[in-house]
Amino acid sequence: MIPLAQVQLSEREIEAVTEVLRSGKLREGEKCRQFEQRFAQVVGAQHATTMANGTVALHAAYMSLTEAGDEVIVPALTFFATASMVSFAGGKPVFCDVDRKTFTIDLNDVESKITSKTKAIAPVHLFGNACDIDEIRSLADKYRLRVIWDAAQAHLAKYKGNDVGAFGDVVCYSFYATKNMTTGEGGMITSDDEEIIKNCILIKHQGQTGKYFHTVLGTNYRMTDIQAAIGLVQLEQLPWYTERRRANASYLMNNLREIETITVPYAHDFVEHSYHHFTVLLDVEALDVSRDQFVERLGSMGVQAGVNYPTPLHKQPVFKEAGQNSLPNAEWIAQRCVSLPVHPHLTENDLQRIVTSVSRICNGKGDK
Repeated sequence: MIPLAQVQLSEREIEAVTEVLRSGKLREGEKCRQFEQRFAQVVGAQHATTMANGTVALHAAYMSLTEAGDEVIVPALTFFATASMVSFAGGKPVFCDVDRKTFTIDLNDVESKITSKTKAIAPVHLFGNACDIDEIRSLADKYRLRVIWDAAQAHLAKYKGNDVGAFGDVVCYSFYATKNMTTGEGGMITSDDEEIIKNCILIKHQGQTGKYFHTVLGTNYRMTDIQAAIGLVQLEQLPWYTERRRANASYLMNNLREIETITVPYAHDFVEHSYHHFTVLLDVEALDVSRDQFVERLGSMGVQAGVNYPTPLHKQPVFKEAGQNSLPNAEWIAQRCVSLPVHPHLTENDLQRIVTSVSRICNGKGDK
């Protein structure tokens, strides 16, 4: 089976962790400081702070930039945490539609959802495809809104030559096991605003300004030095990982784009996609299989595929009070999208098998 994602840790990560274990200094410490500094340098941000995972990175960011009752506009096609952490911070997620080509936030729909209660926008660089950052910032400036960027899937994605981590009020990353780089669990917040980072640090340290002296509500959202040691090695390898993902995506793009029932990923000319996922759209009306049958048949042919976000957030039961009945683009994509393997450890033979298997199913020759 060709896996959808594959984590490979080298002896360097193992040695880095062993060094921390032997030191006996396991909690957040010097390795986390080094990881923060190096990550900020790589993405071009002024400041960074490690977090326990990407979900709590978003929570801390929302807590720093919004207040109870504030509305935050969130795309409906994204991972649950982008919206759920708005609620945990006391706010209200307001769902907007996405663009059918890029899968990123639809700015026309965003503008239609802005009210006097709107405090922020939470654009997502979905699957590693960067949003149109300038247009989003222009809209945010027009309405005096903050921007919390969700870059959980966008390590080394670039917009007009600059890393997506160098933009916005605050940018949140995830280092979950299947991300483009990993610490097992873990996250990072970057910003050019030192006060925002100080607030996030305060929140992740139980709101303490001194030992046992708490000035704000906080919790324990700290990373450990064990995780940071892995992160430092992974960060060094991230350029190679990203280069391989882009090369694999290029191969898949060139060999699948002529299939009439497949639409390959799209990115603007000014965007360098980082391909956390290689997500295609199926013409389900023209195929003789459903989307789920397509995934099952690929599996029977030795290729693992995935379906990301088959139920958009505005249709999730927990958000039924949001009062959003229809977001047609998000719903349309959710019924048609399939993610194919694009990870950096694919061989040329793997790529050929993926293309052959997809082609056979689309041509009605897959196992039935």
